[in-house]
Amino acid sequence: MKERIETLEEKIYSNKKFAVFLTVFAATQLAVVLSSWNSPLIWDSSVYAGMGKRIFSGWQYGIWESFRPLMLPVILGSLWKAGMPLVGFPRLLGVLISVTGIIGIYVMLKNFFQKNTAFFTTAILMSSMIFYKYSHYALTGVPSAILVFTGAYMAQRDRKIFSGFFSSLGFLTRFPAAVAAPGIAAYLFFDSLRDGICFEAFKRPLIYTVSFFATTIPYFAYNIHLYGDAFRPLINGATIPAMNPDKYFYGVYYLLEAVKAQPFILFLPLGIFVVLKSRDWDYGAFLAPMISLYVFFTVYSHKEPRFMLLFLPFLALFSAEGLRELKSREYVSQDVFVKIASASLMVMMLVSFSVSFGQSQWVNQDRVEFLEETGELEGVVAGNDPVVVLYGDFEFVPIRPENLKEIYGNIKGEADYYAFNSCSWYCTPAIDNCESMLSNFSKGMRSNYSEKFSLQGSSCNYTIYEDK
Repeated sequence: MKERIETLEEKIYSNKKFAVFLTVFAATQLAVVLSSWNSPLIWDSSVYAGMGKRIFSGWQYGIWESFRPLMLPVILGSLWKAGMPLVGFPRLLGVLISVTGIIGIYVMLKNFFQKNTAFFTTAILMSSMIFYKYSHYALTGVPSAILVFTGAYMAQRDRKIFSGFFSSLGFLTRFPAAVAAPGIAAYLFFDSLRDGICFEAFKRPLIYTVSFFATTIPYFAYNIHLYGDAFRPLINGATIPAMNPDKYFYGVYYLLEAVKAQPFILFLPLGIFVVLKSRDWDYGAFLAPMISLYVFFTVYSHKEPRFMLLFLPFLALFSAEGLRELKSREYVSQDVFVKIASASLMVMMLVSFSVSFGQSQWVNQDRVEFLEETGELEGVVAGNDPVVVLYGDFEFVPIRPENLKEIYGNIKGEADYYAFNSCSWYCTPAIDNCESMLSNFSKGMRSNYSEKFSLQGSSCNYTIYEDK
């Protein structure tokens, strides 16, 4: 036992800069989680938790959305079945995943590249506003990014079966992660051609691809059983967000958002240039999936800053290489440069903490009262705010503006209650006559159902209707 403690102390001391950053990151993340422990989860986190509830309750409780992957719901559902609270604990789980992933990325890069590359990559990642913010959310972006990065690392180490396995887990966590797979397969192909081994150029990508599908085939088989269509979740997952297209700046949207979240990403072009100039093929396993993911999300019509989480570790890696190249110049001593860069990154992380902690302090008490009221409901509940699934044991049917008439027609006569948050309604250009449709729907609810609960808040109205 004493030897293990001494070994651990030695490892921490030999990696003290990373240890300090990781400790501050973990401590501040825990502070955010504890300060918001009883606050409602955000929309998507609630859906994932509700899907887990649905799976582990034998399809009796919770919510189901076919366009979402199953990895996170299975994890959250198993924890709920084990007695963990769905309000609060998912945030802690998000932090545990992020901290574990950061350690994994550091170890992977330290074992193959220079220690400074590993340190600056993880420091840039931890201090990025977008990564910091979503590290304490129970969402798919961070875990899938870690899995995809691990798949790329395994390909670079020529461990093709493990590479395909981790890539497939990334896909099962977040569907767009599959876009990294062609990039990794291309790296394996061209890396073999570079060595002049034509047979290996086809064999290595094939082994990777077989490993990828060996893990995903059971999922596709399950889709056939559940929906009669192996690819229905993927198709729905792509088309539903695409109904709300966004304008972007000629391919640099995510680059601009990355720099806004972490100014050190400005070193990315220099890092890529240095790697390409040196023709160091060890970086190809990371560059190829980064390019494929960036191109996909650039072409995809709907854009959100959080989408770049999937390729943010790759951006951080090449930005770290750019920073390391700058460090090698004779502007200032290397020791002074490292201290200045480290101090700047630490300040950025503390700014991210300050913003996140400040946001966690505000709670809409009117909404909390509404959510707690839904905890008394039973049977089938329909509504537009999926967060209610965390507060009660009932089946929840989501009613959305894009399919309001269809869903209401199917659920009418079967739902025992209807729970609505006026601020959860939304309209997009793709929904015809959205505002008038929602207005008429609300009038119809008031006419045909009795109010069980009603609260007019400062900015939103909350109503629960009971079937007469």
